[in-house]
Amino acid sequence: MFKNIKFKFITSNKNIKSFLLLIPKDFNTLPFTGKVAIFCLGIFMVWNTFFDLNHFVNPALYPSIWTIINHQVYRPWQQALLFLNGIAAFTNVICIILISFGKISNFFWGFFAVSIYGCIALVWDYIGSMQLNLFFALPFQFIGYSLWKFHLNSQQEIISKRLNLKTNVIVIYFTIVLAVFFYFEIPEFSRVILGHYDFDGNTFQQLLPHILDSLTNALSIVAQILMLLRFREQWFFWIIVNICQIVMYSGVAHNHLDVNLLLMWFVALGNACFGFYQWFFVRSEEKVEVKKNTYQYYY
Repeated sequence: MFKNIKFKFITSNKNIKSFLLLIPKDFNTLPFTGKVAIFCLGIFMVWNTFFDLNHFVNPALYPSIWTIINHQVYRPWQQALLFLNGIAAFTNVICIILISFGKISNFFWGFFAVSIYGCIALVWDYIGSMQLNLFFALPFQFIGYSLWKFHLNSQQEIISKRLNLKTNVIVIYFTIVLAVFFYFEIPEFSRVILGHYDFDGNTFQQLLPHILDSLTNALSIVAQILMLLRFREQWFFWIIVNICQIVMYSGVAHNHLDVNLLLMWFVALGNACFGFYQWFFVRSEEKVEVKKNTYQYYY
């Protein structure tokens, strides 16, 4: 699998400049529908940062329509992080849409999205999500760039692959092992950095968030690896991850409903479904004309 892959990170000024120049170029080559989707979803995500829809669901807990006022119950550092939620959501939308179209500049936007998301998860005590974004997804942005740049076609879009039956079984087994590992690891890690773990118990309201946090970590890591290696089956995992996140912030798995975050994850689910459609029906490997074992650089 890694026979023809060389790991070259962004270390030279030439590579940095080439990558930065590719960011506006990738955006300009998106179809009109992709640009409209980024604009509309981006506006919604930023709006979602300033206006708190939770006010209409629970005005006693959220007395104001303005998010910043409702966040006064949090500490200053928590308020600052929650206020950045719109930026994280906006960059995540751009990242996913660019991945859907196979654009390598998605890693630029993904860097900001996972950095902010990891810190926001800490506010909600989802330690597993914090670990996932800061310790796994963040370094993967650099690794992904280094891998993808060797597998671009003449349109500067990634060449996708598919998993065979044997590899599918291995991937599922690995996911289960990871989920079990995080189920026991997350509480211990939380106690080390916070001194406690909020979901340590056998009640439904404690056990379900614990399971979902562990499952989301495992699925996201596997999906990230499949994405780095250009396998289109990644989208199955991203769809399940987004469904888990919807449950986590819906009030079912946590005693607290957050409408803003819930809508954000519904948008992410829609993006993942669009990516599934693109990689399976529009950009499948049978429709990409490229010579075997030919790797192209974009710079």
